[in-house]
Amino acid sequence: MAQTAGGQKTVATYLVNIILPNQVGVVAVRVTEGSLQAGEDVLIGMNIIRMGDFSVTNMENRTCMRFRMPSCKKIDYVAESRKAPPLRTMLGIDEQRMQRNRLKREMKKGR
Repeated sequence: MAQTAGGQKTVATYLVNIILPNQVGVVAVRVTEGSLQAGEDVLIGMNIIRMGDFSVTNMENRTCMRFRMPSCKKIDYVAESRKAPPLRTMLGIDEQRMQRNRLKREMKKGR
């Protein structure tokens, strides 16, 4: 019996060894069979992710996920941001656009 996002299901389980692209391996990992999207081979869970460093970045609107194991150093985006010059974020631009649209709607209602 395995817990999934869709509830509990009876599924096949296996004991496998996982070799990562950097040739680091994790031995005797209990895995469950599941349905993944086309082109996906495996879903790495928190039991593996917690052993290393995982980050998601979105530079120039391109999402990039990276994982390394073993963990090499502490990643602290807050400390890094304090050293860098301030950036105009996409969130700030979106907030300005939403505020302009809200004002336009309010002006139309006032007519």
